[in-house]
Amino acid sequence: MSDSNLAHSTIKQLADLYQKRKVSPVEVVEDLLDRISLLDSRFNYYITVVADEARKSAKIAESEIVSGTYKGGLHGIPLSLKDIIWTNGVLTTCASKVMENYVPDYDAEIVSKLKAKGMFLLGKLNAQEFAMGATGSITYFDIPTNPWDEECVTGGSSSGSGGSIAIDTSIAAIGTDTGGSVRIPAALCGIFGHKPTYGLVSRRGIMALSYTLDHAGPMTKTVEDAAIMLDGMAGHDPLDRSTVNEQFSSFTSKLGSDIKGSRLGIIKEVFEMPHHPEVRDLFEKSVKTLEGLGCSVQEVSIPMFPHARKFHPVISISESSFTHQKTYLTHRDQYGEESQRRLDLGLLITPSDYLMAQQARELLKRQTASVLETVDYLVLPTVPTPAPKIATPKMLLGEKEVNSWGLLATYTCPFNDTGHPAASVPCGFDSNGLPVGLQIVGKSFHDADVLGIAQAYESATEWSLHKPVL
Repeated sequence: MSDSNLAHSTIKQLADLYQKRKVSPVEVVEDLLDRISLLDSRFNYYITVVADEARKSAKIAESEIVSGTYKGGLHGIPLSLKDIIWTNGVLTTCASKVMENYVPDYDAEIVSKLKAKGMFLLGKLNAQEFAMGATGSITYFDIPTNPWDEECVTGGSSSGSGGSIAIDTSIAAIGTDTGGSVRIPAALCGIFGHKPTYGLVSRRGIMALSYTLDHAGPMTKTVEDAAIMLDGMAGHDPLDRSTVNEQFSSFTSKLGSDIKGSRLGIIKEVFEMPHHPEVRDLFEKSVKTLEGLGCSVQEVSIPMFPHARKFHPVISISESSFTHQKTYLTHRDQYGEESQRRLDLGLLITPSDYLMAQQARELLKRQTASVLETVDYLVLPTVPTPAPKIATPKMLLGEKEVNSWGLLATYTCPFNDTGHPAASVPCGFDSNGLPVGLQIVGKSFHDADVLGIAQAYESATEWSLHKPVL
């Protein structure tokens, strides 16, 4: 493999090359930095690139690997992070003017874990300001654009994470997901993204949006890479009380497993909600592929599913208003208009509104858990529409004009409310060449199973191999 191809590599491919001493992490970093220099001014995925630090870390990793001190499949892999994740000594802006000069003095727990496995930082990625939104187009910095159509949104809030994986300016990235912010950009950029079970991965050192809804997850080129990443990220954190104190087997353990006999549930209410007809068509084709792999399919009902878009924002906005309370009251003028709108609304929500939303959420959780006793997985589109235009948040669905930006989290946010593991895997392209994602949801803490069936689908299709023409 020549240097010019290294940026296109997966984690697994690089790990194999490192072990065989065919490639050095130093070569990988230089190839990535060249590619970032070539492309990022066009797509705006990075806020900060730590070139000198990455070069030094790559040399250390090279020396360790050559000397036989190999730490496993993440050793020597450059890591890109959504810029709401704390990094010791490195600018962390949350894509906001409020924090444009903020430099943390410690790493987020997941960063510390991955560094211990031999990963090192390449840079910090653009995002929706304070992760408040599903488009990825509201940022203090230059707007990220979709790699498949630069007039379209990347999806958010992990916009830079999704886009940089798609154009190979990152090998691996981490996003955060409060209403779909890993899965939405994964679907709209044509990559893989996994939202872990709530409590599986620490959020300590990550700017909170909504304490009871926030998740952090890997965004990668393949399912296998995400499983390898999750092995390094997951685990109990005594300083994050949301994490569970349990031991889990490797998240790669179900990769390559036969999924014959798996029971898939299609939620009846999904297509009773507004959706693009091509998304439905691609979803139905993906279901047929899974049936061809030996899965059975049945319709299930989750009556509260369509109502999540009503109560989810009440919880999210209330909790984010609490997080920002002190800063917002003194620095409101430094927040963007969308963040101001959300936080102003949050200040108007009453305790009884919040409690009613939590009661509705609990009903959704019970209904979803009950359905997952009758099927092994839920399958549905990740997003109801392909990527909408940045400048045009309205679109026609049939004869009805809808707010396409408002649709983006319709199918993803319910699983933040329930906490179940949910992944988005590419499942095709619409007639305009925009990617569409298939969402797979599993039982709580059965992340390895979700990754297993996602990889089975990925292997049976070629959608994950497609790359945007730049």
